[in-house]
Amino acid sequence: MPDTYILRFPPNIPRLTDLPKCTLLQVMRHLGTSDIVRLLQTCVYIHSLSQDRSLWVPLLETTRARYPVGCPKHADLAQYTVQTLKNLIVSRFKLEKIWKLPSPKIVGHRVTSLHEGVQVHTIIGLVQGTDIALFCVETGHVVCWDSKLAAPFPFPPIKTGRQLKEYSEPSESTHGVCSFVVISRDDHGTVWRYIIAVTHVNRKATRFESVRTEIQEPIYRFRSLFLTKDVVGAVTVKEGADHCAITTSKVGAGARSAKESISRMKLNQRISKRHLLVAFTYKGHLYNILENGATAQIQHISRKAFTSGRCEEPTDVFKVDIPNLGKMSNGEPYYMLPTCASCGVAAAFVRQVSVVRQVRGVRQVRDATMFTFLPTTPVSSPTGDDGVSSPLAFPLSCATEHVPGHPLSSNLICMDHGGLNIVAVLENHPPKLVLVRYHPETQSTSTHHPDVAPSLDLDGLINVCVDDTAGIIFLTALRESKRSFFTLRYA
Repeated sequence: MPDTYILRFPPNIPRLTDLPKCTLLQVMRHLGTSDIVRLLQTCVYIHSLSQDRSLWVPLLETTRARYPVGCPKHADLAQYTVQTLKNLIVSRFKLEKIWKLPSPKIVGHRVTSLHEGVQVHTIIGLVQGTDIALFCVETGHVVCWDSKLAAPFPFPPIKTGRQLKEYSEPSESTHGVCSFVVISRDDHGTVWRYIIAVTHVNRKATRFESVRTEIQEPIYRFRSLFLTKDVVGAVTVKEGADHCAITTSKVGAGARSAKESISRMKLNQRISKRHLLVAFTYKGHLYNILENGATAQIQHISRKAFTSGRCEEPTDVFKVDIPNLGKMSNGEPYYMLPTCASCGVAAAFVRQVSVVRQVRGVRQVRDATMFTFLPTTPVSSPTGDDGVSSPLAFPLSCATEHVPGHPLSSNLICMDHGGLNIVAVLENHPPKLVLVRYHPETQSTSTHHPDVAPSLDLDGLINVCVDDTAGIIFLTALRESKRSFFTLRYA
């Protein structure tokens, strides 16, 4: 008969029930989502606190500072019931488990035929924690779309011209309003910048409006747009140049842009066709990234310099290496930005490469796609927020994942709100839907293969988009000369 061991603790060691509730709540704020859910399931005392609002609000504040959750970024948590707050935490935990599976399984899907007025050309973006998506259709109009009902919201489309040139990531700097920047050319060759704002309540759009400004078409090859509560702008650069232009305009009442200011900043290297240029803002600071497949150079312009318009010299410069197992091919590279860099990823880059392998002594060359995640970590200055020190830190090396096949188009690659997941359709005889994931806790990457609906022909896909906060992948496809909208639900 095996020995039985009885573990006895000294009587002076406190139990959880001995801790003041306020102390326990403070400790739980520093736990991960999975730890919190497990404690609620296994600890009777903590479970007894599950109806206490003072437990859920701080936990959700901490969680949404690290990861996107199923509510708008700046939502007032006071409006939610205790059960809704709990559901948001538990949903985040379940989604983490689902996206980590080797092959996430579909729990439901829907196919909706798109009528003639909504022939989707580009999915511009989703509004976090809502049912709102922005589509650019073939006529050049921007449509506000209800992804849950698979139908347009009852607003007239915004007529932006027939040629969509660029668009920004969503910016939600105030509660209940999400904005995008769109650059387009009309039939007369005039180039316009639109600031499109979507007002939303309870997951639905209540207002859809825009302000347009005529802009000069630059001769630059690269352009990256950014939008904050106060400023709209772009970083542009000419091929062969060793400097970039930073153009900004103040955004005032009524979202009308003031006069542009332009700064020129040295890049410390000359631009070639292989480079990618991308800019984003974080807490009022501007970050300009120049990536060439081997390194990513990040120029930080402090909030003080950025708001004053003095952007000629970067405040800091970071250089991050990119591990590459292959040789870059001539395919077009792409970049993507998360909604916010606070989740651990500043940007991602996608390049086609050729990977050489020795198989049983035989040299084999195969096409692959290299997914590069540029990690970042939010930091606090010891002296507080001085407007100069960078609120983001960067490591010495990026994280890369090499996946067989190559992208079918830029519209078939999409990053989620937090930047941790990239969904792509790769040509690999036959095409495959893949999910490439970055794991901040280990600074590693992995490849996953989500199930697809049996009726979905990956050869006919036009767009792909992922909502990580709802566990959904959206796709548009061409089927027998008709376009369809697919909703693949994994949670």
